[in-house]
Amino acid sequence: CQPEAPTVEDLPAEPQDVVLNLRDGTTLGLAQRRLPEGARLVLLRDLSAEAAAERRRGEFLAMAAHDLRTPLASLVGFSQLMASRPMGPEQTRELADIFHRQSTALNALVGDLMDLARLDARGARDFRCRALPVATLVADAVQAAGLQGAPGLTLQHQQPDALLRADAAKGALALTQVLTHACRQGRRGAAIELSTRPAARGGRAGVEIEVRDDGPGMTREELNRAFDRFYRGGDRATQGTGLGLSLAKAI
Repeated sequence: CQPEAPTVEDLPAEPQDVVLNLRDGTTLGLAQRRLPEGARLVLLRDLSAEAAAERRRGEFLAMAAHDLRTPLASLVGFSQLMASRPMGPEQTRELADIFHRQSTALNALVGDLMDLARLDARGARDFRCRALPVATLVADAVQAAGLQGAPGLTLQHQQPDALLRADAAKGALALTQVLTHACRQGRRGAAIELSTRPAARGGRAGVEIEVRDDGPGMTREELNRAFDRFYRGGDRATQGTGLGLSLAKAI
């Protein structure tokens, strides 16, 4: 009988395997494998998706390290200042306020990073979906965003008892990120409108949730990058972690 033909994995790798980065952005992997009787097998693979994912991971880690370093450096510097010299009540209170602001920013950043890491690793496997009224989801998000009772917030439910099948915690988290973004983009103390209405997509019934603020809007570049991790558009959006909308989209 004929011997079983070797698979590519059984063949020894050649040392001249290379990665080709073309001018159009395509990344190709070129590998050679030795076949019996002196023949060679040349493998050409499109590695563009893997290369793009690796670049995104590198950029993500670099920006995460930068954003983590900023509040940490502030906390370390001011703690050294407090340890090196006596402080009066007014100075102590001022430094305590700084500690609170920086630690709150650090806590928010770490929380967003952990949420994104879990979504990247687990996807929707940890979601616990159930039927819940859309008004309940909205109320939880409004409370989490600190907008409960805010005079500038308007809620409009065309069908408040409409049921959604969703993970209550994850759904509220996604909507909270959108509301928080609207607060930062809108004018101070100005109006934010949140409306819900029945909607169908792909032949399936659903609910559309819309958040509208009266801010200056986005440029085309900002709109194209709004969901990029750590992206903060323009001078008016310097607050926050730059992860909120990407977290909402991931959910």
